[in-house]
Amino acid sequence: HLNGDKSEMWTMASGHVSQACCSISRGKQHYLRRMQHCVQEYEQEVPVKGKFQALSQFPGHSALFAGSSTGSLTLFPSVSVLTKFRELGLHTGPCTSICISSEGRTLVTAGEDGAIFLLTVQGLASEDPAAGSAAAAVAAGD
Repeated sequence: HLNGDKSEMWTMASGHVSQACCSISRGKQHYLRRMQHCVQEYEQEVPVKGKFQALSQFPGHSALFAGSSTGSLTLFPSVSVLTKFRELGLHTGPCTSICISSEGRTLVTAGEDGAIFLLTVQGLASEDPAAGSAAAAVAAGD
């Protein structure tokens, strides 16, 4: 629990120096909280069905990837605009781990269902035509 209230923190990710995002739940409501230098910048409710159990953010980019207790992978193109997102149903159980490759082209998810997904990511690597934009795209890997 956080600060004595009924909030539960589930997972955390950092994409920039001195900045982090964390997943918070209060009952059936789910929130993402952004911290800068250990001080809360903002907290916003996100309309998802499950708790986020895994978060990952590519260093220097604003996109945030979240794995949920329902097995979905949610892509937020920007941690500043949490109302716009894309959700992919991948796992049949909770998505418990997410990792982005060091060059920003591959995303791996793992879940309690034993499945591992390799996904191609566009827009994060500096050589990608879409790099630097607020959007990152995910496609199922071969």
